[in-house]
Amino acid sequence: MSHGAGCTFPDYRVTRGEDSTGGSSGTGAGGSLAAAATGGMSAGAAAGFAGHSSTAGDAGTAGVNGAAGADGSDDTGSWSAPELEQLGFSLLGSAKLQFDGVDLTRDRVGTQAGGIAQREPVELGVDPALHVTVGFRIQGGELSGDGMAIVLHASPDGYLKLGGSGGSIGYDGISPCIAIEVDIEKQVEVDLPTPHLAVMSGCHHEKHGVSSSDLGGDPTDGADWILSVDWNRVNHMLEVRLRRLDTSDEPTVLSAPIDLVQLLGARAFVLVSAATGDLSATHSVRTLHVKGGGLGARTLENPAF
Repeated sequence: MSHGAGCTFPDYRVTRGEDSTGGSSGTGAGGSLAAAATGGMSAGAAAGFAGHSSTAGDAGTAGVNGAAGADGSDDTGSWSAPELEQLGFSLLGSAKLQFDGVDLTRDRVGTQAGGIAQREPVELGVDPALHVTVGFRIQGGELSGDGMAIVLHASPDGYLKLGGSGGSIGYDGISPCIAIEVDIEKQVEVDLPTPHLAVMSGCHHEKHGVSSSDLGGDPTDGADWILSVDWNRVNHMLEVRLRRLDTSDEPTVLSAPIDLVQLLGARAFVLVSAATGDLSATHSVRTLHVKGGGLGARTLENPAF
């Protein structure tokens, strides 16, 4: 499935281990935010997420510390149908539950779109910060497609909304919407080099925002990777981090000023999506952590993290 001609995007930029202001990653307030975000997780899961501290600032830290459900609980579960139900997650499209995660798509099966969605929307005006982290694994052949994304959206169809297959990566077709994609297939000559990480502020797969192809490796290598998104309501900064779990390399960092309340409204659904087209891969979610937006932390964990 082709992206088609006429993609629009800025020159891709490389940001490894530093935020857009040139500061060091993973220190100061960012380290505090990582500690707060992993507060409801097991020791193993927390260790995996610790490499994804945010530089969102003290307000973001306070937001994560203060984010709790009506009963103030932080809930952690394993990959089973009862615990997905208890924590409020649903599988969409081609997604299939496994003992160690969810396969959103499968290798050698084309034209699929799958997702895992949080049924309860987050309230973007409640807490100063929102945090979403996904531990994932992509396995395929020499040529793999198409990629996966963390998606925030306010579709009138609610949490059940899923975008298209192929280059749409399960998010294009959702509106209003923002997606943070790990795109693994170069469809046309005008597309960014692949694999790449990009912020898609309108959920149009041909319109890239801030992006980078310097990922410190290939996410299709079958290893475990971590993708995290932090949004600070106070200064409207969105920060994205991507790294391979089993290395000490600095993460790839993207940051951009985005007012999610203006873009999406007061409430938004959290979705992790993936898709295949002419090429395919198994896109697996292995750990999922959501905190903020008036909800207590909700974590689906895997012992490997």
